[in-house]
Amino acid sequence: MKNPDIQESEALELPVFLNGDRNYVQASQVISRTAEILEQKRPAEFQLQDFAFRRITTNKIAVSFHSEHIGPAADIVGEANFSSPAQPVIARFHDLDEAAENRNLPETIKLEWLSSKRLGCGDFSFQHAFSFEDALICVVQSIKKLQLSLADDVHDVFITAMRGAKLSLSQAFAAPSGEISIHMLRLMGNSPQFQTLSKVTITAGQKRMPSFAVMFAFRSNATIHVD
Repeated sequence: MKNPDIQESEALELPVFLNGDRNYVQASQVISRTAEILEQKRPAEFQLQDFAFRRITTNKIAVSFHSEHIGPAADIVGEANFSSPAQPVIARFHDLDEAAENRNLPETIKLEWLSSKRLGCGDFSFQHAFSFEDALICVVQSIKKLQLSLADDVHDVFITAMRGAKLSLSQAFAAPSGEISIHMLRLMGNSPQFQTLSKVTITAGQKRMPSFAVMFAFRSNATIHVD
């Protein structure tokens, strides 16, 4: 690997857990713990470009770093792409087939639903987004609130992918408070399994960031139509 500080590696276990009543390890934990490893090597130079998860898991997860994409493997639950001036880094997430521990950590982010122009779309204000992980939580929780509003029985809501984010690991948002605008572009699937594609636009410290795409999955027995 050309980047001298990030080496091709065996899988390193990430300190992730099942938070509260969730029956899966959160993607925000997996991405953030991976970002911390990268940040220790070359802080302020890496950006999260995108990630995708093939499935959720209740198990412990490990990460391995690579310079190029390699073939699928049964234990891989997802991948993430990070950019840097030296060379992009691909992180692969491995299911360790051992149950993750349960913990109950409160979230410190404050979100307020400001408005909703139509079903699946809305504007939120956020506060206390000081870290890279806080930024991810802001995005995830904003969209999750919108997904839960689509029908009374919506459940098993989780993020599956993020594309074109360009989030700096050292300072994802320009300020710890601001606004998030969510615009649902597509609702796919039928009862009971749905997927959504949304455009996310963030304004923090009076700086508007480039929009990026986020995909979610959820389950519902309702018939859902979005105009």
